[in-house]
Amino acid sequence: MRGGLPGSLKIVRGLLFTYTAITALTVLGGLLAFGVSPEVLGALAYLAIPGTIALVCALRTPRGGRGLLWGIVVLQVVLILLGIGRLGNGEPQGLTNLVLPALVLFFVLLRPSRDRLSG
Repeated sequence: MRGGLPGSLKIVRGLLFTYTAITALTVLGGLLAFGVSPEVLGALAYLAIPGTIALVCALRTPRGGRGLLWGIVVLQVVLILLGIGRLGNGEPQGLTNLVLPALVLFFVLLRPSRDRLSG
């Protein structure tokens, strides 16, 4: 390991873990609310994909790597686009869906985070 993580990257890692926890709670809530059926399991599996990718990124953050940097950026851009799509559908929840990815994108693109992940 090349020293500790910079503060901005620790924030990114914490936000990615937070997103994973929110996704897990959403999936659990969906199971409790709608029961177990093939349709529900399919929808919840689709819903869990970004959370699973966020978990993998959070766990790999200490190792770094340019691929991880781009993976985090691409994931956050996709999540921002999904939030904008929800806003376009008239869902006010789309605004809250923009906050976490925007914060992650902001902190991961700060110089200390980029240097640590690219180096």
